[in-house]
Amino acid sequence: FSPSSLNLLKIIRQRTRWKLYFIYLFIAAYLGALIWVAENWESRLVFAAMTGFALVNLWLVQRPYARMKKQDLLMSGSSREVIQHYYDCLDTMLRQENFIGALFTPPAAMLGFLFAIIEEKGSAAVVFSDWRLLLLMLVVATLLVPFGAWLTRSMNKVAFGKYLDHLKENLDQLDAS
Repeated sequence: FSPSSLNLLKIIRQRTRWKLYFIYLFIAAYLGALIWVAENWESRLVFAAMTGFALVNLWLVQRPYARMKKQDLLMSGSSREVIQHYYDCLDTMLRQENFIGALFTPPAAMLGFLFAIIEEKGSAAVVFSDWRLLLLMLVVATLLVPFGAWLTRSMNKVAFGKYLDHLKENLDQLDAS
């Protein structure tokens, strides 16, 4: 490997590690809110669900990161195999996270809406007993789906887009030669 390729792989691992730290921070925040902020069982349920969403995200990022680190320990393959492995791991991680971001945005928006009502009125039953509030919650969640999907994709593109493109260029150059 050339030094620039080794630096690229190191940067990808480092950014993925920072992504994991960010997820750990959110898990800690949700658990802290679950323990110290939530005052009733409905609020606790909201933060438990958010913790669950963060744990799924952690699982989706941790697996490719572990496979990247394992490949580094071995480095027994050719440079093409290692670059292909990194490309596959990173591409899989980003695709799964983009999908999960689009999937979890509506329930997270509805949970945020419910949490505000729970804290104000004391129960989520207020939302489900008034069709206007229920409709408003569903409209907000529906409007946030494209925003959540776009935001997840754009954040991943900013964080990893040029590195994924660089890996693809390296693979194309190796195929051409």
